Amino acid sequence: MKFLNDGGPLFMYSLLLLLAVIVFLLIKVFISKTTSPKSTQLINSIGLFTLTFGILGQIIGLLSAFSYMQQTPVSQQVIAAGLKISFYPTVFGIFIFLISKLGLIAFTWSQKDEASKS
Repeated sequence: MKFLNDGGPLFMYSLLLLLAVIVFLLIKVFISKTTSPKSTQLINSIGLFTLTFGILGQIIGLLSAFSYMQQTPVSQQVIAAGLKISFYPTVFGIFIFLISKLGLIAFTWSQKDEASKS
């Protein structure tokens, strides 16, 4: 859980909340076993939002790091560590995006299997 604080609590905990919403919606869709365009569109939209929100977190982190480096001389090790940390929100956003897409793919696949059984 250290990476949640390292990657910027505002972005990382917001992304974690969105992950919980996506998982809830995916479970709801799988349990109901009916195609709800509203739910699938919502999962798609939230998944894409997490991707862009993670990238926004990285850009804001990099901008603040560059403004600090402009004022103070910094070693290469500090720059490398800062760049590594700046990727946390982006990677977490991509991870959540992939979960949303894989969940919808699995749901679509299960729907086609059930349709062929009938």
